[in-house]
Amino acid sequence: MGKIRLTIIDRINGIFKVIYKTLENNFANKKLLKGNSIEGNIQKMNNLMINFYKNKKLIITDIQNIEKVTFYASDGRKLSGILYEPNKKSNKWLIASHWFAGHKYWSLYHAKVFAKLGYNIFSFDFRNHGESESDFETMGFLEIRDLMGAIEFLTQTKKPKILGLMGTSMGGYAASYVNVEFGKELRNKHNLKFVISDVPYSSFESLLIHVRNLYLKIIRKSNIKKYLDSLEKNIKKNVIDFSMKEMNIILKYKNGKIPAAPQLFMHGKNDKTTPHADSLEMAFYHSKFFYKDEIQIYNYSPHTQATRVHFPEHTRAIIKFENSIIHDNDFTTSAINFFELEKIDYSKLLKTGDVTIDN
Repeated sequence: MGKIRLTIIDRINGIFKVIYKTLENNFANKKLLKGNSIEGNIQKMNNLMINFYKNKKLIITDIQNIEKVTFYASDGRKLSGILYEPNKKSNKWLIASHWFAGHKYWSLYHAKVFAKLGYNIFSFDFRNHGESESDFETMGFLEIRDLMGAIEFLTQTKKPKILGLMGTSMGGYAASYVNVEFGKELRNKHNLKFVISDVPYSSFESLLIHVRNLYLKIIRKSNIKKYLDSLEKNIKKNVIDFSMKEMNIILKYKNGKIPAAPQLFMHGKNDKTTPHADSLEMAFYHSKFFYKDEIQIYNYSPHTQATRVHFPEHTRAIIKFENSIIHDNDFTTSAINFFELEKIDYSKLLKTGDVTIDN
């Protein structure tokens, strides 16, 4: 391999990692964090949930049910993950994928609701994040291979009868992409039953244009395509087969790809990182295949933070969506009671095309 050429994406990733680390260190016991221990990370995240999220319902106390594992992406990249098994007799599993510059403990905590729905949770670090092997930043093009590796690893080791995917931002993009691109495989081989995508984007272009419109207006609209072409060319110096067109989920739908499972899309109208219009458009195309699709739109919600800012509405929407597919009313009622949420009328679940808007 020739000399590595860092792109603006790699540099932005480095900046955000510093920001997240600074936030997390305010709640960390540095002695416990030595060696990146599970105990230290759980203690840190529990403090974050209590003091930043203001939600004791999200803390994890059964650390004995967490195991760190190593597995491989579909292209052989070495990755790090954690298996959280609070329901050891259950054959229901949820794979949680984090956002750009995040890590596996963030996605584990955002998926905590599924532990109360009778699931075990597999959370992992994308390449160049957390404890996974370093690589180039592609905002999903290579990271999709990480998610497919996680799915294959879980199928081989745990053989779930019910599998769900949940991702946030870049993780939401990856979950949305594999649902469409690898529909038949996920449905027939891996028992995928549902997907939840929180603040996803549908393509590299739409993400960058949204960011440009908010923060980089120095780049003229007439020069956007030229800028995107230049960025793609620079990434190709490191990742030869990189293609923005290949990353476009809407084109997958238009070209006849059939998704594997129903999907819940969640987004804030004011999102300053990913465009909520992408969730609306993906939901439109996806709902042509599944009447159980849903979309949750908030008038205000900071990027990746609906779990913190809209916890009751956000969590209830996830629980209701899962129940509409799995129909385990006992676990649903138990989770509703644990999180102290408004009861669900099982006879009046949302149909296709319904949009719920919360402030």
